[in-house]
Amino acid sequence: MKTKDYLEHSSVAYHGRCVRTLQIPKVFTPEVAEKYGEIVTVTYGIFEKVIREYLENPEYRKLFPFSRELEDLILVPRGYDSLLPIARFDIFYNEEDDSFKFCEINTDGTSAMNEDYVLNQALELNPAHQEMKRRYAFSSYELYDSWVQTFLNIYGTYKGRVDHPHVAIVDFLENASITEFEEFQRRFEKAGVSCEICEITEMTYQNHVLYSPSGHPVDAVYRRAVTTDVCAASARIQPFLEAVREQAVCLIGAFCTQIIHNKWLFKLIREEPTLSLLDPLERDFVRKHIPYTNLLDERYCSKEEILAEKDRWLIKPLDSYASRVSTPAVTTLPNNGGSMWRPALIMAISTRNTVLPTGRKIFVL
Repeated sequence: MKTKDYLEHSSVAYHGRCVRTLQIPKVFTPEVAEKYGEIVTVTYGIFEKVIREYLENPEYRKLFPFSRELEDLILVPRGYDSLLPIARFDIFYNEEDDSFKFCEINTDGTSAMNEDYVLNQALELNPAHQEMKRRYAFSSYELYDSWVQTFLNIYGTYKGRVDHPHVAIVDFLENASITEFEEFQRRFEKAGVSCEICEITEMTYQNHVLYSPSGHPVDAVYRRAVTTDVCAASARIQPFLEAVREQAVCLIGAFCTQIIHNKWLFKLIREEPTLSLLDPLERDFVRKHIPYTNLLDERYCSKEEILAEKDRWLIKPLDSYASRVSTPAVTTLPNNGGSMWRPALIMAISTRNTVLPTGRKIFVL
């Protein structure tokens, strides 16, 4: 009960909800952790190649479903070395045979650092966990200071860097994880860096300088505003976008991360010409671990086949976050006979706004 009480009075309890957890933490062996590291290394290398090809090859860009406005933002020069500063790779991993499949990729707006941090603290209150710690040497991943240092290292390669930058953590704050931002702000300040949390719609731009709502000049932006929200609200955030277009501020991450964030990647990465960008090991990796993906559209798939094989599928949005517009193919109601699946599928096809990844194959729309 100590763990439950701690969580209910912590920063992971908000809007009337609280993050839930098992009382027994997931423990990974060094061997499994090493395997995850290998997955990250190979995946990151593949994604770098895809981003670079998009930036350099106009014909390749035509394969992506981006608006002209978004394409222009993606092509704005970063001014620093990293193509993909931060990401979260979500996979389904079978520990019995080390097989795995990707579920989705998160880049801009990657979050849950606070949940990870607080859950690790809460588990320390569990007597069973305390006893296990007396017997075994456990360690957890540190996600705050390590990102701050990575951010500053990237900024150190920025062409317009200054000695003492003012960093802005930028988002549409009504959608934001404020407690997580506050912790990042503390960690930046602990590292000796001035930092501020900013509402993106209230930033101003004058004389080649981006200003925070408080009037402070901003040198570097930690962008947490996801690209879909940016595009939807572009008319309300023109000062911010103008500063980005004119390269008046260091934007980490730049909009080129959207190339990887969008679910369309899962389709293109399994096809030519993307496969020709990869070496034999990477091509084999893609074929084994990226599920087949295509539009959830009756030009490319059979609605009746998907209805009949519902346990193979999961409807996901082509480009959204926080599981918005997603419906499990393996329904959470075991006795409903799939009654929720048909209307969910029909709605997804009619709205033409969802992607359909599968356990073995994936359809995208």
